[in-house]
Amino acid sequence: MQLSKKLAVVNKFSYRFTDLANLELIEAVVWYESNKINLGKEFKIKLTAVLKLVCSNPYYFQIKHSSFREVKIKKFPFLVIYEVNEKLHEILILSVFNTSRNPKLKFKKK
Repeated sequence: MQLSKKLAVVNKFSYRFTDLANLELIEAVVWYESNKINLGKEFKIKLTAVLKLVCSNPYYFQIKHSSFREVKIKKFPFLVIYEVNEKLHEILILSVFNTSRNPKLKFKKK
């Protein structure tokens, strides 16, 4: 899972996971993989597709709260919560949020 921690560049913007978002990602992948072989891998593929979309057009998704934006991961009950740092040309992934959790928690700055 160390891949998610490193800075990745896709088009104009790069992305970076906070420690908490990385932990949420690891927990999700482990949980899905323990329930069905290759489901964790499929989750990471869908997440990667979302990250490519966000990095290529970070303003496509509207601001939901303060400066936080969110996008759903297809086929999975998760949202990617992120902020855009125009100055650094960086997307900061704040949370890989499981939608079964209390929705009031999704915009808490980690």
